[in-house]
Amino acid sequence: MARLDWKSTAECVLVAVLAVGCVNHPSSERAGGVCRPQQLNAEVSGPGGTGGSAEYRITIHNQGEVCSLPGTPTMLDGVELSGRVVRVSTTPLSPDWIAATTTGKAANLTRAASADVVLLTGIACPAAQGAAPSRTFQSLRLGMETGVLDVAFGQGPEPADSTVSLPCDVAMSRFYASQTN
Repeated sequence: MARLDWKSTAECVLVAVLAVGCVNHPSSERAGGVCRPQQLNAEVSGPGGTGGSAEYRITIHNQGEVCSLPGTPTMLDGVELSGRVVRVSTTPLSPDWIAATTTGKAANLTRAASADVVLLTGIACPAAQGAAPSRTFQSLRLGMETGVLDVAFGQGPEPADSTVSLPCDVAMSRFYASQTN
């Protein structure tokens, strides 16, 4: 059995801490049980951002007992103005965007706390450049470990436009504690 000196042990610990810290995943400690859709309400706001991406933020409020939203949403659906439900293909949000747009803290919800899911979508793709952008929704549906949460449109920069446009390249974050907590 090989012995490690204190320097190589310290280097191993430093590498492990840096590797875990850079990923910026929320703590796995949960408060209460896993949240159920019936005890939550959610709204999406946005878009924000400039350049090649637009940012939407889904804010989730707890209306019941203390609970947690672990991991990543299981799916994202858009509800078109006609009522038709469309599955939105997503990729994970990059570590740089996670650091820039989230708290990095676990989504442990009391009645006073809320959680966020950040959506980034491309706005420079051909689908976004048309006269009427495709993939425009009146609301969203977010899959979670215990069911599906309906997400109403909350607010946007233009009061007359109450839709969510996700034309291409949609990246979605994990559940994180809101920046306002």
